[in-house]
Parts: sequence; structure tokens; C-alpha cells
Amino acid sequence: MQTEETRRQVIGLLTAAYTTMREGGTADDFGEMTGPLLNGLLTSSFNIQISNTADIRTIVQTAVDQVAEGLESRITTLIATFLSAFLILCQAYEAACPDADVLRILQDFALSGNNSADS
Repeated sequence: MQTEETRRQVIGLLTAAYTTMREGGTADDFGEMTGPLLNGLLTSSFNIQISNTADIRTIVQTAVDQVAEGLESRITTLIATFLSAFLILCQAYEAACPDADVLRILQDFALSGNNSADS
């Protein structure tokens, strides 16, 4: 369930970013749309399973390991969803525009040092 929820939140973020850009929205518009999604992505709850033991080091290490595993899974899903969406968009763009040069666009973006969609 966590994986599917993370996927939906990432797709929601991508949709909000595109909609804001396409409709000439403001940063406030984007914030209103993405606030709940970002809160959902950044909020995690963990069900830590610890055996009965008196050793505090074991308890702490077990908790740390379980939290790290949960975060790793969520981050992996987040990255995989962004990459999948990006690749689908690239394929559609290249199919519609045979002269498209996605690599050049990425290189220009990297060299510009600009995070704006206007570049």
C-alpha cells in the first residue's frame, strides 16, 4: 500500500507542476496544489517490531534498521516513479517530434544551472 500511495503522490506532484506551468500559475498556486502531496510524501509512520530484550543497544539498532529500510523503500519508489514518468514523456516527445534531442535538452539544463522550467 505504501508503494502505491507514494506513486500517486509523485504523479500528483508532476501533474501539479505541469498544470501550474501550463496555466501560467504562481508559486502560491503550485504550493496550494502540492502542499498536501508533499506532506504525505515527507510524513512516514513506522511499525517497529522489537523483541523483548533488556539490551538498549539492540533495541536502538533494531529501530534504526527498520526505519532505514522503510525510508529506503519509499525513496526507491519515489525515484522509480519519477524516472518512469520521465521516460514515458521522452518516448512520447520523440515519437511526436522525430528531430527531438532529449539529451541536448538535458545537457543544456545541466549547464544552465537553472531550475526553472522556462529555460
